[in-house]
Amino acid sequence: MTPAQFKEARESRNMSQQALADMLGVTRAHINRIENHKATPDNIICIALKAIALLGPPHLWPTSIDKIMEG
Repeated sequence: MTPAQFKEARESRNMSQQALADMLGVTRAHINRIENHKATPDNIICIALKAIALLGPPHLWPTSIDKIMEG
């Protein structure tokens, strides 16, 4: 996922960098670094961003997903 794709996915959900950071458990500065080509997102961050794009914020995910995420 390129920085532009990362930013587009966030913006397409009308999310601020802070809102996304809160959902992913990272800092807003980390999101900013990813979007400005200063950091590469981990695969898990890309997967979580794609899940948010498909399913909405984690608090809206079905409980079956929560069980999978807990391990």
